[in-house]
Amino acid sequence: MSTTSHNTHKFFESLTHTAIDYNHACQILSPYLPLLDELQHTPQDPIWHAEGNVAIHTAMVCEELEEAIANGSAACSHDPKLRQATRLAALLHDIAKPLVTREDHTPERTRIIAPRHAPKGASYIAYRLLDAGCPRELLHTTLDIVRLHHDPKFLIIKDKAEGAYRALARQASIKGLYDLEMADMRGRRCDDRQAQIDIIELFALACKDYGVWEEEQAAAWEAQFQEHITTELQSHHLEPLRIERAIAEGRQAHAQGIIFTPHEAVSRELARDSRFCEVVLAMGPSGSGKSTTLKTYASDIRPTTWISLDDIRAELTGDPSDQSKNNEVVALSRERLRDALRAEHQILFDATSLIQDHRSTILSLAHDYNALTTLMLMHTAPHVCQANNKARERSVPAHILSKQIDTLSWPTTQEAHRVHIHRMS
Repeated sequence: MSTTSHNTHKFFESLTHTAIDYNHACQILSPYLPLLDELQHTPQDPIWHAEGNVAIHTAMVCEELEEAIANGSAACSHDPKLRQATRLAALLHDIAKPLVTREDHTPERTRIIAPRHAPKGASYIAYRLLDAGCPRELLHTTLDIVRLHHDPKFLIIKDKAEGAYRALARQASIKGLYDLEMADMRGRRCDDRQAQIDIIELFALACKDYGVWEEEQAAAWEAQFQEHITTELQSHHLEPLRIERAIAEGRQAHAQGIIFTPHEAVSRELARDSRFCEVVLAMGPSGSGKSTTLKTYASDIRPTTWISLDDIRAELTGDPSDQSKNNEVVALSRERLRDALRAEHQILFDATSLIQDHRSTILSLAHDYNALTTLMLMHTAPHVCQANNKARERSVPAHILSKQIDTLSWPTTQEAHRVHIHRMS
């Protein structure tokens, strides 16, 4: 183990029991997360952040979190693993602001905004922290808190119902979100600071009322919801994959306030015709192990159609790495996808799928045909991807692989019925 990796391992381990020091943390992690060095040069709107730049704010958030942990008011105070993740999330919650901060000119004044910095931040840390040796459980908990740290406030402001709170609890630690957002609001200087703090307190009260504050209670509700749907649909002899689709869509409909009981989810599934197909969409950088892992999904129940963009490029150009006919490649892949969906096949779609808009095109078409959709996510460390890519007969240039890491968007659980995370070590 190198000195650098040993230091990062000790740093991640220390977050369970040692207060996070902003400057020390940046020193340890900036070789893997260069944006940490840019926070001090990234301005914020003085109306909402009179304290100054993003680095000043982030340091204040870390301090506020530590004060809450010390006095016992933090929800993570007595949970070492959650404390570890929330500390790391406090450090990284605004890490993408250097990428998206810009001026917005209005008739009243010029504002400084940083649109979508939360999901962008999750995407930025998702693969890079693997190279830093961050344990996967810690990384996944952290990036979910970072990605969704604005949601507690929006649930209150938009007066969302119970389903939206349950959907949030499925995606991230409710207590971690509460602790981070409370520290986020306390770690700023603005006129409505107390009003913002009150909103986060209302969020905690709503979570307790709806039974999602405690993970065990939320999990028990989810298990009961799933069991009800499964039992009823099994009595109608539906195949397991159709039941999985009904559970996933039932949860989504409940979150949107379309249904309120699992029985309604059963009725919606039974109202469909018996036609059924399945799409498994691979996602991951070059060299992450997509093609190898995707093969393990091949069905023994229905015919399987394999659609590979590299294979289609080879058909059209003679070279799977030739990007000169990408428009034709994409059009042909869509045509073959439609044909396979009409034939009720299982479709294994092999592409990098790193951009959400690209994924949504495939998954939306699959949903139009009522397919069960699975996003097969390869979460492989960048240095492993680079090594695997270099060993391949036809490798992509190293700078292209680096660009893939730079531009990827970490998926949400709503993008597909199922999101399966794999790794190649």
